[in-house]
Amino acid sequence: MHFMDIDLTLDTAISVAQSAGKLLLSYSKRSVKIESKGQGNFVSEADKASEKFIIEKLLAKFPCSSVLAEEGGSIEGNTPLKWIIDPLDGTTNFLHGYPHYAVSIAASWNDILFAGVVYHPSLDETFSAGLGRGAFLNGQKISVSSNRRIPESLLVTGFSYDTGDKLRRSMKMFQAFQDNGQTLRRTGSAALDLAYVAAGRFDGFWETGLFPWDCSAGILMIQEAGGMVSDYANNPYILGGPDILTSNGLLHQEMLRRLQPFSSS
Repeated sequence: MHFMDIDLTLDTAISVAQSAGKLLLSYSKRSVKIESKGQGNFVSEADKASEKFIIEKLLAKFPCSSVLAEEGGSIEGNTPLKWIIDPLDGTTNFLHGYPHYAVSIAASWNDILFAGVVYHPSLDETFSAGLGRGAFLNGQKISVSSNRRIPESLLVTGFSYDTGDKLRRSMKMFQAFQDNGQTLRRTGSAALDLAYVAAGRFDGFWETGLFPWDCSAGILMIQEAGGMVSDYANNPYILGGPDILTSNGLLHQEMLRRLQPFSSS
């Protein structure tokens, strides 16, 4: 399959993500306007400004491409190139001054992911991956962890904004690992969770109800860093699917065993 120039696409995504991150940092130093998208789910003028900036810069370089973006800036282009954008992943963290949030940009060609960037402005960390190129943190190659046992691992998850049955299901999954005294985290940024799995900081991650912009860049990173991605029934994960499990590969079967009772498949 013929792709766009992977290096050019990735370099552009990195530059744009870093600039958008600097824009977010400027907003973090002042009061911002906030709107609600539902219970516990917020969007700010910083999200919107970041998305507008990213789309303008990407389309200036690749004018015929499509865009799928969280805050409604979706555009149908006339080439197989599509940008998948989360302009501010971790909005609630951002709004509370908790410096754990990111910009996520991925590129696909005929729906095959081939470039991805997750930029963490607060630490000036750039996670990136190109199809067949490997995964990197600030230009240095990264790989998933080598932990083979759940008890020695650091796992991370996220919960849906939805309450009721979905929240109860999430809590039961959390308990399926916590019952064994496992060390778990919930950070509030799926994009960074996935990037951290790729970098070996976390050993595994699962979540229900993610959107393509939450996880596209991170999925490619984990695969390029030697990890595994599936749903809770060990089927290939499809963007927008209900359940996602990622790991260093070595823990995947044990994590699947605990999550399969909750599979949506």
